[in-house]
Amino acid sequence: MDKNIYREQIIDLYERPLNYGTLDPADFSHEEDNPLCGDVIRIDVCLDAENRVTAVAWSGNGCAI
Repeated sequence: MDKNIYREQIIDLYERPLNYGTLDPADFSHEEDNPLCGDVIRIDVCLDAENRVTAVAWSGNGCAI
């Protein structure tokens, strides 16, 4: 198996992240940071009337793997 495929996938997700952004309005949001390296992430979630997840988005900044 070619190990470069994993590097290509990591770079692809870094350049074109899935579900990146924010939801407005969101049913709930949570933000965390890692003070040791400066990474920050926020997650927004929308729920339907039966409390099932209908949308998820994330935003933040930090290093690539």
